[in-house]
Amino acid sequence: MHLFALDSPKPLRRKRRMEHSVKELQAEFVDLLRKQVEALELDAYVGLTDEERSEYYARQERIRDLDAKLNEFSDRAA
Repeated sequence: MHLFALDSPKPLRRKRRMEHSVKELQAEFVDLLRKQVEALELDAYVGLTDEERSEYYARQERIRDLDAKLNEFSDRAA
């Protein structure tokens, strides 16, 4: 019985770490989406440089990666 009491916080800690990770990923996701909107607005009014366009596409790839990771967490929680 004593061992059970020692083992019980581990899943709770793991869950908290996972929730923290999810929140970090969500924050990055939202920040990247905001930057994408800004880039699209800039593109509509003055255009993007080659470097800005490259950054846009790199962010798009990161957004896809984050979306996949967030879906993994969501699937695990379900």
